[in-house]
Amino acid sequence: DEHGRPVATVGLAEAAPLLELRDQHDRPRARFSLGPDGSPTMELYDAEGRNRAGLGLTEDGGVGLGLYDAHKQVRAGLGLGEGGVPTLNFLDAGGQCRLRVGMTAQDLPELRLSDAQGHVRGLLRMRPDGMVLIELGDGEGAVRTMFGVMEDGTSIVGLMDTDQRFRTSLAVGADGRPR
Repeated sequence: DEHGRPVATVGLAEAAPLLELRDQHDRPRARFSLGPDGSPTMELYDAEGRNRAGLGLTEDGGVGLGLYDAHKQVRAGLGLGEGGVPTLNFLDAGGQCRLRVGMTAQDLPELRLSDAQGHVRGLLRMRPDGMVLIELGDGEGAVRTMFGVMEDGTSIVGLMDTDQRFRTSLAVGADGRPR
């Protein structure tokens, strides 16, 4: 207002309700609104008026939190997708997801490292049978090296060709004997 106090405004944005909080310089700092499908969103702005965080619900029940850099680019996101599957994503300056930590639809943990083209180059995951795997991929996204420990303690290393066929492997049982 004219005394430099923050103000709140209520209105419509694209025919949907909107609540906006503004600072003493009349810059938006927080905005709460409903999307065209009725899903709520909240946006938080820095002192320069740049959107730095957004939280929203989707019509299908998903929820997401996005964190933006000073250039309005999403750099991190936390979400629950269909079925409540959680993921935490870190994006590069070009918007490409480079690191993803999450759960699979089978409720198993995984960590993915991707290159600038989106190819998965490293994957740490657990299979339904309890085996923990590390998979390393080439620049085309094909798995070329695999390390794993089976539920019974057997360690396995496998090397694959570009068609992802095993070319050689080594396994050592929990007793220390090669298999």
